Amino acid sequence: MVEIIRDASLVWKGTYPVRASEIDPHGNATLDTICNFLQESAGQHAHTLGVSVPQLLPQNLTWILARLRVDLSRFASWHDKVMVETWPAGAEKRYALRDFRFFDHKNQLIGVADTGWMMIDLAKKRPIHLTDEIRNLYPVEMGRAFEAPFAKVASLQQPQHQRPFAVRFRDLDLNRHVNNVSYIIWLIESVPDELLFSHYPVGLEIEYRAEAVYGDRVLAQCEVVADEIGNTVVLHALVREADGKELARART
Repeated sequence: MVEIIRDASLVWKGTYPVRASEIDPHGNATLDTICNFLQESAGQHAHTLGVSVPQLLPQNLTWILARLRVDLSRFASWHDKVMVETWPAGAEKRYALRDFRFFDHKNQLIGVADTGWMMIDLAKKRPIHLTDEIRNLYPVEMGRAFEAPFAKVASLQQPQHQRPFAVRFRDLDLNRHVNNVSYIIWLIESVPDELLFSHYPVGLEIEYRAEAVYGDRVLAQCEVVADEIGNTVVLHALVREADGKELARART
């Protein structure tokens, strides 16, 4: 039985310094660094609410991230401090929603994110229905990070570039599946070199569709396109080499 700690705050705030190991050749905090701040904040807040992964595992339950959207209006750099504000934002079907805002040391908004999580029965290996307690966790005064709902990410039709990756021990999370941030690192690494050195990802939408485990080989594929107003857009797919299973699809 999943129970919420009722006296816990529904809004959590944490501050993270950007370290030298977390910046790219442009001097900006990498996208996976920002996503690590997001993941850490979500985990810390879930723990105060009594529903973190370590607290659920004894009940043979866990959370998996199903979808993520990030939009950055300014880049953090080395020595910057990023304050993350996060709150549960209700539920949609079987997704527990969680939103985020990112601020700089001057308390200026530099980005927003939203996520959708599924609670998984580990014995049956399938999502379970969320309890009313979890569905009703929504501090109304916080609103939503994005006005528009999360839309489906288009599938990759014609891969232009591909790079293989082997799942390492360090890629695994508490569920012994590849951590969601490792997926993001791989999809960014698949972008052509000339784009990596001339551009920075200011937006990410990703759907996690299947798990990868230790020993798998994953193909990171991408296609560079332009949107309706001429922005550079990259469509991504992560595919398990052994069986061609699509593990994730994304748009940056």
